[in-house]
Amino acid sequence: MDDLQHDFGNIFLIVAVLFVVLCWWNRLNWNGIKAYIYVYRFTIIFGVISAILIGFYIYYEKSWSEIASIAIGLVALIIALISLESSTSQLKEIQTDYWNTRGIDHRKNKEYYDAFQAFDKGIHLDNRSTKCLVNKANALCQKGKRFGDESSLEEALKTIDYAISIGPKYPPAILTRKTQREKPIQENQEEMAIQGYANALKSKCDILIHLADLREKHAGEQIDELRNEALHTIEKAIATYPPNNPQLPGAYATKGTALYKLSKYDDAIEACDKAVKLGRYEALGWAIKGNALESKGNHWAAIKDFNKAIELKPDSSVFWYSKGQSIRALGDNLLALHAYDKAIEFDKLDSDAWNQRGMAMFDLGCKSLNSLESQNIKNIFSNGELFWLNTDSAVYGEFNYYLNNALNSFDRAIDINPNDSMFWVNKGRVLSELGRTTEANEAYAKARELGSSG
Repeated sequence: MDDLQHDFGNIFLIVAVLFVVLCWWNRLNWNGIKAYIYVYRFTIIFGVISAILIGFYIYYEKSWSEIASIAIGLVALIIALISLESSTSQLKEIQTDYWNTRGIDHRKNKEYYDAFQAFDKGIHLDNRSTKCLVNKANALCQKGKRFGDESSLEEALKTIDYAISIGPKYPPAILTRKTQREKPIQENQEEMAIQGYANALKSKCDILIHLADLREKHAGEQIDELRNEALHTIEKAIATYPPNNPQLPGAYATKGTALYKLSKYDDAIEACDKAVKLGRYEALGWAIKGNALESKGNHWAAIKDFNKAIELKPDSSVFWYSKGQSIRALGDNLLALHAYDKAIEFDKLDSDAWNQRGMAMFDLGCKSLNSLESQNIKNIFSNGELFWLNTDSAVYGEFNYYLNNALNSFDRAIDINPNDSMFWVNKGRVLSELGRTTEANEAYAKARELGSSG
């Protein structure tokens, strides 16, 4: 028994010395070891139980042949368990990637229910899958923004907070690779893990910004607490991304959004210039810079930047919508209509574009009526029998054309997002101008029901 204790003491000493040497040589990969423990947790538990079992056999002085046979059997089981867990882990990764890709495709097509189903299946297979969690949160955010659904944005925030709490999903590894052949592979895998974590932080910033916008619309007052948190989050994301990471430009563009939402326009422009300089997300950088310039009242400069963004990504409904807003601020409703129509062409579910299209039509209709009333135009071709030659008939026809188009646009916006009180207010204004007072009052009542003070 004393000899056995002495042997165990020597083995323990050797292991301790080896551990210290590896730590001193900086070879132990702590993040990889944690990943190994998670992937092979059942093997480790079984290995510990096996070691305890063998220890009991040694303690009770069983024959070495008996101990050896048991040890060989347990080692064989451990090897089989390692192989099984490794294969299971790889299969889960493949299946998770499949469902993640399916979810992304559904999200692009605005098929949110199917997207959530796909992401949930991926998360069920691997509840630590950063990709599935981030993409599900992004889909929830997109749905919440599009339909004015605060509960979707809150669920998105909850999902992304869970993804962030997990931390980077490092690959399993015991040692830090030192050879020139192995080192780049391991470093790339670890970079991807860090990038996934930083992407989660970036997504949280987007969610917080949209949640602040929606709550502000309902509350009618500036909500900067969430936006300050968003700015802090995106700054953390930028600091987390590996140097020269391809996602960095997008992070700077998102930072520009957070800054411009906080009315820090010059800082926002600086962040967007950084995004444009780094490339890849150049179009987004130009567009957000345009938003900041528009907020400063520099409409022409904003339009110039929106044109640059559209040149790089002509199918972006957001860029066309933003351009329309700047053009309309200059008073050119006809040209703004073209921009809104392009936005709707690329995203028929853009309720804001439909609403602004309606506003442009409404303004054009009111302008045509005002011109008739103020100028008292005399038409020498007027003829009582040929009413289409009468100036007042032509103008009233134009007035009705624009206002009926405005009404159709507001109805479309309401169909997409019936919870936005402003859409109902705008519909009421058009109905009132058209003399449909009862319907107008019903629209105003619905707006008040949704929280409008008008």
